[in-house]
Amino acid sequence: MLATLGRGATSVAEMQKAAAAMVKESRGNCSSATKMMARAGTSGKHPNNIERDIMRHLGLPLPIHWITVPVLSARDRKTRSELRLPYLMPHELVHYLHETQQVQIMQESVNEFWAHAAQHTDWAAHHEGFGTMPLGGLQMRYPLMNLREFICLGPETLNPVMEVLSWSFGQLAAGGRHYLIEMRGDWKWQKAFFCLKPRPANPLILVPGFRPEFIRICAMHTLHLGVLQLLNGSIFTLLEELCWFRADDAGPSIKLPEKMILLCSRFKSWASANQLKHSQATMTSGMLGFEGGAYPSLNLKAWNSRLFVVFFEVVLKELVARDTAAGNELLCKELKLASAATTAMCAFLAGMEASPRYMSDEQCRYLHESMQSFLELYEVLIATSLARGTARWKAVPKHHLAWHLVEEMDRSHYNVRFYHSFIDEDYIGQWKLLAQSVPRDLLEYRCLTRYLLRLGTKGGI
Repeated sequence: MLATLGRGATSVAEMQKAAAAMVKESRGNCSSATKMMARAGTSGKHPNNIERDIMRHLGLPLPIHWITVPVLSARDRKTRSELRLPYLMPHELVHYLHETQQVQIMQESVNEFWAHAAQHTDWAAHHEGFGTMPLGGLQMRYPLMNLREFICLGPETLNPVMEVLSWSFGQLAAGGRHYLIEMRGDWKWQKAFFCLKPRPANPLILVPGFRPEFIRICAMHTLHLGVLQLLNGSIFTLLEELCWFRADDAGPSIKLPEKMILLCSRFKSWASANQLKHSQATMTSGMLGFEGGAYPSLNLKAWNSRLFVVFFEVVLKELVARDTAAGNELLCKELKLASAATTAMCAFLAGMEASPRYMSDEQCRYLHESMQSFLELYEVLIATSLARGTARWKAVPKHHLAWHLVEEMDRSHYNVRFYHSFIDEDYIGQWKLLAQSVPRDLLEYRCLTRYLLRLGTKGGI
């Protein structure tokens, strides 16, 4: 029953009714917990508050704290109002996880982290937390708060609670000897969250030992949900021009929805033959967007974009081998450049995924050369498409950011794969299911309490 409540599959009211039915059917021959649940909401100053009574009896593993923050009204999304936002203290959460042994980190792993950081960065050896347990490198998720995006006013809403969290991280550094060393997120989120200007500064910069290097840019949002989407979209329109969706040049033309279905069918056959798992059940014309109304972008989920670029690499190599565009010099050049650029990107992704957290000089050099080749070829592709008068291969800030990721690996020898947000996206998907299952009133509180029920049973989310 508690597990059902924890994952949001039932409400506290339904739980109370079920408990009352159990008491009645057993004529009182049931556990004291069942009797308590049956009596929930029948006493106190507010006798209808069933949820209060049940949560009080269950005893959540961590105390919930509250802070009043400015927000937009959830009713009209225009009027300013205030919200009592529930949240957890990081130092209390970390203490609980260690006490219950839900997180166990070997000292050898801690020593390896600091030894590598001291060798490849200019801050680690002099950091006040050198040798202590770092927070941020472990690929596990424990939410501290949740907030509906459409009522959030940005830093005005978030900074009050960030001030408290900053204090809590300071307590971790002072007492438990834990230091915050990674703050991951999409580059747009980081820009909005940290403001990237002197005032108003994000309170998290006051965390003991803070360094700007700790603000990590998510590789997944940069590559899989940025660079690859534009690359795959441009390849799609190139394949259209090469009549890849028709049996021959003289064959009848087909419309975009039919092309998407055909592409999906061929991709799924290839993926099945190579035993590759994906979630691309079907494809619609809406998945092909146009940046600025002209430049194509194939907007798929992150992992599916990753697989599609490999699929397109195979397709382009076959077309180059058959000398498909032999009658058109510029089109032939564009095809060969596209094939080479796609191969370079596939080499980078494969190298990044195969490399460990702490990389050698050789591994860093390989990733550097692969990304450099891709960006140089992509630049030539832009010039070639402009010469042909076609709108493909758009350059966006994420291409520049991709090079910064490589530069960061060159400096730190730390694989960017270990601070991308694949797990964060999966976690948000699970949290979304929970948010959809609870009543709208006090949504933030109800999500947090149900999460704590799972945490208390070591079930996670």
